[in-house]
Amino acid sequence: MRLTRLAALILSIFLSALAFGQVRVQIPPPTQLTELAPSAIEAKLAGLDGIEGLDDATRAEIRDTLTKSLEQARRAEANAKAAAQFRQSVDTSPQQLEAIRKELASPPKEPSLDLPEGATLQQVEQALTQATSALASARQVLTDLQAE
Repeated sequence: MRLTRLAALILSIFLSALAFGQVRVQIPPPTQLTELAPSAIEAKLAGLDGIEGLDDATRAEIRDTLTKSLEQARRAEANAKAAAQFRQSVDTSPQQLEAIRKELASPPKEPSLDLPEGATLQQVEQALTQATSALASARQVLTDLQAE
């Protein structure tokens, strides 16, 4: 019995020593990320029917996966465009803020009448209508900006 235990102990020590020296093979991370453009996925979808040797269930599963991938790629493109616009807004906002501050620092302009000498009542009413319309659109812009 002792001999069996001793043999088992020696064998386990020997095997653990062998295992200790082994190095796990590690797959290095990809050096370059691959991006799938929607056009590439659309091309794969178009060529799916031309692949021979696929049964209908596999073909349907691949089509479903490619369709989902296409939606994700389109969403990723839209998000990238939005992110670029946000970055641009962040970059240009200090200049815009400075321009607005300068504009607000200057005194308001006195309203002027652009009526010709001897204007008729109809011309004055028309000018008033145009000014009222411009005021209403300016107020709408103000309301929209305040809502943001």
